[in-house]
Amino acid sequence: MEIRADIVLQAVLKSFSDVILPALDSSNRLAQEQGQLMLSLLTLLKDRLPLQYEYDRDELARLLALWDELQVTSNDDGLVAKVGEFQTILESAEIAPCELFEAVVGMRTIISKQVEQLPSDPRHSWDGALKAVLSSAREQHMRERSWLLIQGWESDPDSVPTIETLIRFKNIKAPAR
Repeated sequence: MEIRADIVLQAVLKSFSDVILPALDSSNRLAQEQGQLMLSLLTLLKDRLPLQYEYDRDELARLLALWDELQVTSNDDGLVAKVGEFQTILESAEIAPCELFEAVVGMRTIISKQVEQLPSDPRHSWDGALKAVLSSAREQHMRERSWLLIQGWESDPDSVPTIETLIRFKNIKAPAR
């Protein structure tokens, strides 16, 4: 028998909402609140799980584009090779989700280190780099707000695009190498 995460989550949600929540003491506000929070988190997990891989691919493409936009020139051959490896991972259709996520984390780390060095590097325009980093951060922040939209934290949810429109990988072109 194959245990699929989507089916397991659906069963857990059904059990939680039909059996566990009604069994909680209705006079215990904290238990009721935590029960509803757990139900919301499980629902979020069930709804977002199918999008996680594309979300990570989208983020890696954006980070590689930011790397190109920063026009980073590095004398560190290991660093350049690692960025090339992450580009290959992005282009690979058979990459495992955990490898993809590791590439996203690795690319975040590389960009962070390079951005820290920009102010002391006379070859780069700090203003241009700052604009690129802020633009990238704004996009990522919107993706994260959209990712959690289902939880109801937004005061104007209609002003936040759906996550599906923000991570359609076909809309993100991988930078040319």
